[in-house]
Amino acid sequence: MGKKNRSLTIISIAVSHNRIAMVFLIDKQPMDWEMSYVAASSPDNAAKKAKYWVQWYGADVVVTENPRSTNRKGERSQKLLEAVVGAVQTTKAQPIEVERHQPYPSKYEQIDALCARYPQMKAAAPRKRKYWENEPHAVTIFEALSNAEQITR
Repeated sequence: MGKKNRSLTIISIAVSHNRIAMVFLIDKQPMDWEMSYVAASSPDNAAKKAKYWVQWYGADVVVTENPRSTNRKGERSQKLLEAVVGAVQTTKAQPIEVERHQPYPSKYEQIDALCARYPQMKAAAPRKRKYWENEPHAVTIFEALSNAEQITR
């Protein structure tokens, strides 16, 4: 099958202070997702993991949050994000940077809406946390999906 007839493949990567998540899409549909804590242990590990994902999946496009426009991330997350963006730019994939987009009052409402559009994502959906609990780690997977959706809708 020639490149013309091949389906568009997208990887979307989201960064949090202690984890990095990836969602792999084929023809705008999530097909695989992964989270790494080791990748978030240093900018070097973040860059290596991002390159690995891009090469492993053979992605045409890689979506990340724009590191120059994010003001909600801490210094550690910012450095991880910059490392990921830098690594992606050294691959053959087309890098696309997006602004963080949350059109719902809470992350959990956004996750519910994403699961309604992509039923396969229900397997990764976290339950809504109690106010005293830490944020579930799987939220980062849905941040990645939300970023990807900005270029696929």
